[in-house]
Amino acid sequence: MKGKGIILVNMGGAESQDEVKNFLKNMFMDKTILPLPLPLRMFLSWRITSKRYKKSWQRYQEVGGTDIKHSTESYAKQLSSLLGNKYLVETAYVYSKSSPLQKLQAMIAQEVSDITVISMFPHPSICTNGIIRKNIQTTQSKYTDISIRFIEDICKYDNFLKYWQTLIKNHIESNNLKSPLLLFSAHSIPQTFVDNGDKYPDYVLDSATKIADSLDLEFDVGYQSRFGKAKWLLPETQELLQVYKDEQEVVLVPISFVCENLETKFDLDVEFIRFAKKSLKMRNITRIKLPVNNEILLNTLKDAVLNND
Repeated sequence: MKGKGIILVNMGGAESQDEVKNFLKNMFMDKTILPLPLPLRMFLSWRITSKRYKKSWQRYQEVGGTDIKHSTESYAKQLSSLLGNKYLVETAYVYSKSSPLQKLQAMIAQEVSDITVISMFPHPSICTNGIIRKNIQTTQSKYTDISIRFIEDICKYDNFLKYWQTLIKNHIESNNLKSPLLLFSAHSIPQTFVDNGDKYPDYVLDSATKIADSLDLEFDVGYQSRFGKAKWLLPETQELLQVYKDEQEVVLVPISFVCENLETKFDLDVEFIRFAKKSLKMRNITRIKLPVNNEILLNTLKDAVLNND
């Protein structure tokens, strides 16, 4: 069997109401997400899931489902072709079937002794990568002779910046825009994580600054998809739309995502753009769409593997 393996890890994409329910339950049982004693975590997981899962599934149906799995598996297939027979390339999804822990164990069962795990969340945060790191640590403690590397910051590679530069340039040309304001929108995280040392907003701002500067365009950064009553990162993307409602051209850039998902197709397309057009009377607001597969992002993943091999 191949001696080297690669696992691309992304968020789970629900394909049924039951999958949504299980996803939410597993997520809120994660101590990284809810750092509370187990009994309280179990209660809150049940309560939040019971309230949210039907509404979440309705949103999935409204936007025609999520592209996360299709896109991630496409990148895995292309990466396998690019790197050749030396590597076994698989995918895994947090809080869902085919979890990172399950895929790590399956690879080891196939006598893969050198594994690279790549987070498809481009900007590192304990909120997204904490469960992946925990799965790696659990596996490593059991299989001490297996080498496992974790790459959680593909945002640092030049090709990641080139990926966004190219998508934005193509979007500007195809929509006949002149000099739009780039409104980068990243998935929010609770402020308490940042207060405890999570550098996620620094990584997001660094990417946004480099991309906008390279294109000589004005920009701002907002955060989306918060829930609950706790304080999350500010400013919220929807609030920034009100700030920039008089701009002639605004382009939403989902900087913290590399695959279309519920947060891009519903939060941005349905909620934010609809709000901007109907309530704020913004006539020229558009959003960068994420391709199912992209050669530049594929090269980013290849760089991540080869530079850490």
